[in-house]
Amino acid sequence: MLAFIKKTRKTILRSFSLSLVAGIFFLCASTTGAIGSSDFSISLNPKNPSPSENVTAYISTFQFDKERAEIIWEVDGKIFERGVGKTSIDIEAPELGGKKTITAYVTTNDDVSNSKTTVIVGNDIDFLWEAQTYVPYWYKGKALPSIGSQIKLIAIPHLFLNGSELSGNSLNYEWHVDYVKDTLRSGLGKDFFVFRLDGYSDSIVGLRVSDMGQTVYTERAFALSAEGKPEILFYRYNPLEGVSSNKVLDGGIDLMTSEIGIRAEPFFFLLDNLNDLVYSWQMNGLGVLPEEGNKNILSLRSEKNQKGIANISLSIKSTANVLQKAYESVKINF
Repeated sequence: MLAFIKKTRKTILRSFSLSLVAGIFFLCASTTGAIGSSDFSISLNPKNPSPSENVTAYISTFQFDKERAEIIWEVDGKIFERGVGKTSIDIEAPELGGKKTITAYVTTNDDVSNSKTTVIVGNDIDFLWEAQTYVPYWYKGKALPSIGSQIKLIAIPHLFLNGSELSGNSLNYEWHVDYVKDTLRSGLGKDFFVFRLDGYSDSIVGLRVSDMGQTVYTERAFALSAEGKPEILFYRYNPLEGVSSNKVLDGGIDLMTSEIGIRAEPFFFLLDNLNDLVYSWQMNGLGVLPEEGNKNILSLRSEKNQKGIANISLSIKSTANVLQKAYESVKINF
């Protein structure tokens, strides 16, 4: 199942139990007036604000003492703040598809003037993602990535030029993993990316999307980790009625009838290793065999007037990947 990742415009999203680095906006600058001792630039913090996120614009320079300079800030042509040493302002970034024009007029204490303008255009990227791990068909949650699993990402960019959103098929996609560009899977229209989580540490996935003329661009980067650990859940099973998927068997189970079927489901194991899984069932420490042809189903029957406890356990291991393993047990009172 594909899950839709969409960050709110007031927060920075983390999925996987995923953390996200906010979308980047296209910045352009123009310069007027004197240069040299009055040269400066306008910087942003965060450098790449998200739509409607609070952002600080500030003066960056090594040419003059900005704390002694007279600074006038304009936002969209209107004076926002002014004063001596007013080296920064706090504003709200534009909404998706919008833009804001920030201009700083600086007069140094040597009476030299200069100005710079930065235009922030609201671009962003949304993502769909799915982990190539197993969950049963009735499970309403999301398949989580585990060690060694592949993850498929689909990018949905929102890139604007002259007030119009550009088609995703016309854009260039540059994918990176741990800050290294994947050249083979980058290029025109390549809006999907598949990679494998090979370790326990986070993998940093980055994407830069731009028009072919590099006129506008946006970037996103976020950390993905193996949140899912292979595990086993037990369910009651009846050959006529199928699996009772609405309740997990855990703790102590009272056997109300003379027979019970237990079905084991191996959550978050790799899809490409399912055929390599070995099931080892035990009852009270002794090996028992599952149903013929159904290695994930164990059938139990109690004799008439017999009372006792059956400790059922199951170990599942992959012969192809030593990290893909799980163990679970359940107690049956009869």
